[in-house]
Amino acid sequence: MWAKASKVAVFFSISVTGLFGALGLELAHASVPTQIRVRVGESLNQFSIRGTDLEFSGGRGLHRVARVSEWHLNCRAGSIVAQQIGVSSQKQVWKGKVEVNSPSGFFTFSGQLYREHLTLWPRAGGCDVVNELALEKYLDGLVNAEFNSNWSEAAIDAQVIAARTYALHQIQATQLGRPERHYDVESTIKDQVYGGPRKEDYRSARSVQRTRGWILSDASVRSPAQEAAPIKAFYHSTCGGITELPEHVWGKPFAGFRRSVRCPYCQASPAFGWKTTVSATEFTQIARSKIKESWPVTWPHTWRKWIELGQLIDLQLGPSSSEGRISQIGTVWTREGKHFMISLTAIQLRNWLGTARMKSTAFRVASVTDQQSLGRKWALTGRGNGHGVGMCQWGAKNMGERGFTTAAILKQYYPDASLKKLW
Repeated sequence: MWAKASKVAVFFSISVTGLFGALGLELAHASVPTQIRVRVGESLNQFSIRGTDLEFSGGRGLHRVARVSEWHLNCRAGSIVAQQIGVSSQKQVWKGKVEVNSPSGFFTFSGQLYREHLTLWPRAGGCDVVNELALEKYLDGLVNAEFNSNWSEAAIDAQVIAARTYALHQIQATQLGRPERHYDVESTIKDQVYGGPRKEDYRSARSVQRTRGWILSDASVRSPAQEAAPIKAFYHSTCGGITELPEHVWGKPFAGFRRSVRCPYCQASPAFGWKTTVSATEFTQIARSKIKESWPVTWPHTWRKWIELGQLIDLQLGPSSSEGRISQIGTVWTREGKHFMISLTAIQLRNWLGTARMKSTAFRVASVTDQQSLGRKWALTGRGNGHGVGMCQWGAKNMGERGFTTAAILKQYYPDASLKKLW
């Protein structure tokens, strides 16, 4: 059912319903494609908006500007002040949120092109800027930001279905669990990287159209009311040979993820294997800067003294998951002849060192002898890039190049999910 194709992907055809039926996939009841709210700016004090025939709608009513105009906006203390650039008489002040539209359907926010609609939400620290647009058009601008439209059609289509599923899950989660929140997804790696219309091309648009309305749902669900609920279809760059379970990364399970899978397809990734070196001096500087930024209230305050006044003498690996990813690492400090261990989660350590440098939590630690440098050093040797949950993008790329269908790629990385068409 999920077998390898001979040469090209046969996941889609003119008779989409017939093909999916043959594969044992299901069609859900049709529904209207939804809108998605993407936060493209967070707590901004100043930014610009440019467009044609812009319409600003706020507490003072509707303000229209003919032809092309550019505005400098200032957000502070719950107010939004907009000054038209080059026209000193054009100044607007609003209390509360402001909606921005352009009849052309496009505008730029801080130099970045976006579609359809912007909402400015004033907060204590500045404005949140939220772009609302059709979900399918959102996916057009995501393909070349998250992966690459030059990949095989099967791989691109699998990525688009996963991205649509993730986005729809976040929309529903906001509606059900956090209705007061004014956005559904971030435009960054916190959710999915969204590049806007400038990232669109004909290949990305064709993939979105081919897969229109298709999502992944939990295969174990039998309730008609829940059978089309999208899973949170996580994906990442490179799994390094085996995917991970969500509970080992975020501490809780997610529907549609009950097993990890072996992946023999991502060895060509430049991040399949990686190595970085960190010295005691460098790590101490990083740790001290981090505790000045914030200190988790659940951590003992006495730990601050050990980091500020002590010396780092060792890094010791803690437990790992069955998939080989480390959950904790012990940092051993010495001060006045005494020793003390401070345990960090591997995710914290990765954030401290930087995700581009420490690419995953699947790693090992070894002491390094450096004749030219005084002090201790450790080599971190790892595999993979990202959290490891769900689809391995480099694995999907390779599977597509080898002739696997989109269905086979999705089954490889989401074995506990089913494909369904919602619209």
